[in-house]
Amino acid sequence: MDGHAHSVHNWVVSFLIGRRQICAINGVCSPVLPISRGIIQESAVGPTFYIILKTDSNPLSANNVLSKYADDLNLLVPRHCYVSLATGFDHIRKWADDNKMTINTTKTKEIVFRRPSPLRFHLLPSIQGIQYQLVDQVKSLGVILHEGLSFDLHVSSLLKQYS
Repeated sequence: MDGHAHSVHNWVVSFLIGRRQICAINGVCSPVLPISRGIIQESAVGPTFYIILKTDSNPLSANNVLSKYADDLNLLVPRHCYVSLATGFDHIRKWADDNKMTINTTKTKEIVFRRPSPLRFHLLPSIQGIQYQLVDQVKSLGVILHEGLSFDLHVSSLLKQYS
């Protein structure tokens, strides 16, 4: 490593180590504890570190799509794909484990987009063994997406918000 690269490396390391935090609830303070991981929000380099961290997360199949924004990750899996949703989710879980991150399975949702139909089919969740919900609508980046690809719920929500 040349002198300049060594200085940048040392600066990044010093920025990330030795951080500590304290929490206060109802005027009661916790002990000061070290922060061992995480991106520093509202810092100038936080977004860059986050991009570096998220860059190596990729889907197993070229037919699948991972959309990422802040701490949200969406996995889109087409109906006919050689990689199942469960296998794709396990791949994401391994990536999270490798990067010392956790997946909040209580906030994990599955939605199956389909053509509108008068018949309603009961679908069992595709990923067994975790707490998550099979839902008929989900909010992503502020847009309400419905399983039948209708925007009625989103438009109604916007009209209610602005009235």
